[in-house]
Amino acid sequence: MSTSVDNPPSNDEDEFVWLQFETKYLVPDVLCCLAVCGSIRELGYWDVRHAVIADEKPKDSGNWIVSVFLPTSVNIEWKWVVLHRETRHVIRWEERYNRWYHTGYRSGRILASWNRDHAFRPAPSGNGMEWDKDDSNQLEELIHCLENQTNKAEESSPPLTAKSTWSP
Repeated sequence: MSTSVDNPPSNDEDEFVWLQFETKYLVPDVLCCLAVCGSIRELGYWDVRHAVIADEKPKDSGNWIVSVFLPTSVNIEWKWVVLHRETRHVIRWEERYNRWYHTGYRSGRILASWNRDHAFRPAPSGNGMEWDKDDSNQLEELIHCLENQTNKAEESSPPLTAKSTWSP
């Protein structure tokens, strides 16, 4: 069952939250795209053939957005992945531990720069699926802020020596 914004779930809407995943990433080729892949059915159970493909808006801008309905109050793990648009072969996974998120009961946006921590921004009141112009223009600013915070944290932390255990 696809649970994209174009095909919302048919169950009681209180059982689902709407999340819009966003990032900025320049793909190496026009035949590449970004997708969100993760630990639950709606994100493909770590199978890239069932990952949710993001749209680049505007085209060739590096701004990737994908909106999905996810079950309420579940823990998910997820990552961005670069795929070949036609074959869905993996070009590149994020080189980080899996992202973790608890869906809770509030719709909103997850802003996540490549390999950096993500931030959640609750949806405006109403149907939760429309953003005003000011909201839409804050993606780049928030990603820049998150990158600066992560860079400062990395500078003050000792290097990791443990072996990475990320999926898939």
